[in-house]
Amino acid sequence: MANEFEPTWRNILNLENVHWIEDHRIHTYIVFPGAGYIATIGEAIPQLTGSEAYTVGDITISAAMVLPKSRELEMMTSLNSSRVTVSLDSVWYDFMISSYNGTLWMKHCIGQTRSGSETEMPKPDEINDLPRHVPSQRWYQTMAKICLNYGQAFNGLMEISAGVNEHVATASVLNEFKQGESRYALYPTTLDLCFQLMIVALLKGQSRVFDRLCIPTYIKELYVRNSPSKIRLHAHTTPKQGTITGDACGTVDGKPVLLLKGLRLSPVEQDTVGDGDPHAAVELEWKPDIDFLKDKNLIKVFKNVRTDHMLNEELAMLYILETISRLAKIKEQRLQVNNNKYTLPIDAGELAKLNQSDRIKLIHNIYNQTQTSDDADVGKVLFRVLENVESIIEGKVDVLEYYKEFFSVLTHSKPHLKILEIGAGTGAKTATILKNIELEYGERLYEKYTFTDISVGFFVAVKQRFQDFAGIGIDYAVLDISKDPIEQGLEPNSYYFILASNVIRATPSINESLSNIHKLLHPNGRLLLQELCPKTKWVNDIMGMFSGWWLGEDDNRLGELFITPERWGEELRKTGFSGAKTVLYYDDPPYQINANILARPIISITPTKKVTLVYAKEITPELRKAESALVLSGYEVDICMFPEAPAPDQDVISLMDLEGPFFTNISAEKLAQILKYMILFQAGKVGILWAT
Repeated sequence: MANEFEPTWRNILNLENVHWIEDHRIHTYIVFPGAGYIATIGEAIPQLTGSEAYTVGDITISAAMVLPKSRELEMMTSLNSSRVTVSLDSVWYDFMISSYNGTLWMKHCIGQTRSGSETEMPKPDEINDLPRHVPSQRWYQTMAKICLNYGQAFNGLMEISAGVNEHVATASVLNEFKQGESRYALYPTTLDLCFQLMIVALLKGQSRVFDRLCIPTYIKELYVRNSPSKIRLHAHTTPKQGTITGDACGTVDGKPVLLLKGLRLSPVEQDTVGDGDPHAAVELEWKPDIDFLKDKNLIKVFKNVRTDHMLNEELAMLYILETISRLAKIKEQRLQVNNNKYTLPIDAGELAKLNQSDRIKLIHNIYNQTQTSDDADVGKVLFRVLENVESIIEGKVDVLEYYKEFFSVLTHSKPHLKILEIGAGTGAKTATILKNIELEYGERLYEKYTFTDISVGFFVAVKQRFQDFAGIGIDYAVLDISKDPIEQGLEPNSYYFILASNVIRATPSINESLSNIHKLLHPNGRLLLQELCPKTKWVNDIMGMFSGWWLGEDDNRLGELFITPERWGEELRKTGFSGAKTVLYYDDPPYQINANILARPIISITPTKKVTLVYAKEITPELRKAESALVLSGYEVDICMFPEAPAPDQDVISLMDLEGPFFTNISAEKLAQILKYMILFQAGKVGILWAT
């Protein structure tokens, strides 16, 4: 500080001491954020006045401060009392922030500041969510595409929502103290997130039209006070030619901690990524209808892991023998080992002849081989089971991307389907599915994704994992599929796709569980079962220690919980399905571990024999030919001219394109009429065939 009349601060900026600045990258450059200038003033005011709350105004950011990675940069902050008269100073200070790069001084930011607020802060309105939910991850991915390569410190907008008709947005941010850093009233990153929300408001949350890099260049007024907690932000903008202006507020428990007026964001020249709206109407993407494809061609199987698989089987056999040796001294066992059910490797007899010392050596030798394979984790689990087997048996230890094409084609054919995942657990399968059922621009190809598990145990962690999907199609429900799902609150016959991965076998009755699934599946829906079906027994050696492994004994599943695909087919047919429509293994039998089973319900619907032919201007010879062919096939045919409403409850064949390209140079009125037509079809649940 130079003196009390013109206080000045000199700071040597080194990225090793302010790590968060490294996360503010534009293109490949580390740029001191505009919010950083405000936070710098926010540190100066308490030293002068003792007040943590402050106001800045009439701020102009005239030049970017690009920080070198390998050396320090000198930064100077100077304040001067603003004069009211020749002899009377104001409570306001004029300030300037400049830097020296080793060659010259550069002025970056000028403005005014004072402690507290000039007027009493008004109580802001309650900040509620807006109609359009905006996934945070998707938003920041789009920012990176226009060279805003922000790191974690600047990726903090959460619970983002935006208006549909107005340029408004809301979000939540955390203003938490970080160990080893200066204590700010509001962290620079928090202020920057407020600026970011302006862009969300401008674009109404539509990341696909985010095509221009904008930076803050002017602030009319900003009030800040201390808030070490979660802040709710609200922003609204007014787009003007060449610039963006807007206001924002931040509240905690309904009290203002940030009030921003007149922020101006200016576009950086030559940084437009695209020409106009890249998705102003629609982008066609052609894919075959899933009903015309063979399921086995859509699901990619694992590479051949037979060698690794057999190593694990040999290792498991040795573990079983060593387990028997170690358990010989235990009289009371909690679990029964069904040795007579095991299919032994070819050299099992030789393994059985080994003494304990040689057996242990061979165990370690084979274990080391498994650790260089893709199945290394299996070897580790087998080893841990062996190491703890005495404690487990004595009760001392408490035992608690291959479908991408399938999901893509499925949701492309039915973009408004409802998906149900049974026994989703930690969400590993969920992540794979969600990644593959959205378009490049982020539009989701499903109406609702229901994540279920038998208890709420995983829900807290899973909701955090999928927070970007909150409110936009994913919901959570407790479901015990061994009991009636309708009584548990799920809607009957509503899910077009149901996934159950290694969960149905863990229920007491496969028949009852499949019957309950049938109650939920749409008549035209699909069920994907993923179930263990190995011939080898290393899976039993691991899972046999769990009491749940023996749940199926009353369901004619003795010795192990899983069943063969053949029995799955029988059980499916007994419960209203057409059997195991498609069965795919990860390796040829007998080396398989899992089976992928696709099934569909038996449909007993008498097809309608009525149809409506729709034409645009006149009845053509082609229409008469189509009418005759349908009549000869036993159909009753109605004919109507667009846009007359067709007869209700019967399918429609449009022949309008046969008279000429219907959609070429289509008028707004005509487009509105066809949209009304489609809504009518959807409401009546009738199909339309559009002939071209």
